[in-house]
Amino acid sequence: MLRPEPGQPTTMTCCRAPYSRGLPETVDLTKEPRTGFGPSDVTICVLGSPTSYLSVLLEGGNQCPGNMLLCLSPAWLSKVPSESHPGESSLLVFKAVTFDLGGRTTLDEFVPPRRVTYFTGCFGPCKVQGQSAAELARDLDCPTGGSGELARLLEDKLLTRQLMDQQAGVAVPPTLAFTFKRPLPLRSVTKEKRVHMVELSSCEGQDDLLQEEITAFLQSGAVEPYHQVVVKPSGWRWNGAQAVSFHPKSEQGCILQAVLTLLETLEEEESILVEAFIPTAHVVCGVGRADKPLKHQATVPQTLESGLRQWGLKDEALITAIHAQIKQKAEAAMKAFMDMEAGLTAEQRGGRRAQTDVIGVDFLLSSEDQVLQLVALEMNSQLCLETCSVFESMGRIVGEHVGEVACPLVETMLRRAQCHLMEGKHLLVIGAGGVSRKFARKIAWEAARDYGLKIHLVESDPNHFASQLVETFIHYDTTDHKRVEEHAQQLLGLVQERGLHLDGCLSYWDDCIVLAALVCEGLGLRCSSPTAMKVAKQKSRTHLHLLRRRKEGPSGPQQRCTQCPAATWRATLMWSELPATSTFLGS
Repeated sequence: MLRPEPGQPTTMTCCRAPYSRGLPETVDLTKEPRTGFGPSDVTICVLGSPTSYLSVLLEGGNQCPGNMLLCLSPAWLSKVPSESHPGESSLLVFKAVTFDLGGRTTLDEFVPPRRVTYFTGCFGPCKVQGQSAAELARDLDCPTGGSGELARLLEDKLLTRQLMDQQAGVAVPPTLAFTFKRPLPLRSVTKEKRVHMVELSSCEGQDDLLQEEITAFLQSGAVEPYHQVVVKPSGWRWNGAQAVSFHPKSEQGCILQAVLTLLETLEEEESILVEAFIPTAHVVCGVGRADKPLKHQATVPQTLESGLRQWGLKDEALITAIHAQIKQKAEAAMKAFMDMEAGLTAEQRGGRRAQTDVIGVDFLLSSEDQVLQLVALEMNSQLCLETCSVFESMGRIVGEHVGEVACPLVETMLRRAQCHLMEGKHLLVIGAGGVSRKFARKIAWEAARDYGLKIHLVESDPNHFASQLVETFIHYDTTDHKRVEEHAQQLLGLVQERGLHLDGCLSYWDDCIVLAALVCEGLGLRCSSPTAMKVAKQKSRTHLHLLRRRKEGPSGPQQRCTQCPAATWRATLMWSELPATSTFLGS
């Protein structure tokens, strides 16, 4: 699959990638630019190869049709100064492949360009695209699924191995690491267990020190059960299995020479790892030779359960226990990295909004005395994502249900994008609710505050607990619902007196939904009409309205209502007569 250079046109080979997977062919609609997108629209944008992100893009087309965009070139995007956050930038998309329901895709141009509300891509060392994605993601005002700075940390095998070994309590191979000028936060992990780090003062004249450390490592008790060692580089530039060599433990001269050879190319922040080669059991989730290291790009993925059964393990309870152990260890490893990431400054993260949304943990199963042992090797992001895409594509071909792998990631993208859109919005909430389920309601109010929402609450109870959790508390008695029009005028006056500039008004308290609709109408905010809310609020009005609609002969579909005593026909209401289900935000 071709990867376009910046500013170069994209060939139809890229645009037809979904078609090559048995999906509908991409339709070119660039001659009819799409319009009408505003600052409140969700726009999730991926910069990268469709091969790597296809499962995510297809699932995004199902969860948020028309809002999942793939950019094949960084030239399709542009950064402009943020209007709301000085010092940060907004990301605009001019052109993209839009994913819709059922795998339908269109090549679109947007006039004016759409404002991105969530951005991700390959932030690793993948030449032009990785550099472009990292530069575009830096200091954005919208959430990003990573950054160049965070990718450097995640791709550092020494750092992630130290985190797993020392903080997550996950077993890793016995490792000797030589490093040069290791910066913070990489220096912060110092407590040694199975990983011994030696910091070199120079890349030259270190032969004696290297020989001494290698000899001590090979003679240590931790390495005693193993017959081979692996010498590999660790750092941003060394993706995959580049420059990896294998040596019998007895050939210390060859091991030293391999370390010296890598040392000649070592840069700041990078390391050289000498680790015990742990032979795998005949159980792998990527099919390959058992006596050679597995590579993401050259393996056929399969489920853990399939691998265990293929090996001959039949006990379902044992298979379930192994799965649970791997899940628990993977979560512990990911938490260790997330905790480390949470302690970074905005500059170290590559932006205030940057966080790593995809973390993969590579494990191997080792067998010793007929006992399976779980050993973690490293963490990654992009390679894991590519493997998941291949796995889902294989399942799609044989008719398996797809989307399960990508679904949580898309949900995270969508949630972060929606929270970004709501941040800083001023919402008038009418009615805080009763004291029942107080704990759950308190969590909801605190969550709204954490999301950055500015809540202005109207409540009849002057001592309601929510009064201490909002931006503004307005005590006003709304309990007489027969005077709802009068209440609406009074509230409009109170809003004006306080100089509140509202983006929306809502109520999740049933008694106040008509009042909220009247206030929205008075403020010119997007909402359902008060008439529709009155119909929806009372069952008797809803029933009478349905009867009138039946007599008028609506054009919508009908179905038999067996719950009504008179066995009447229930007609589907037209959209304009139903309460809106979206948040009442200003258009």
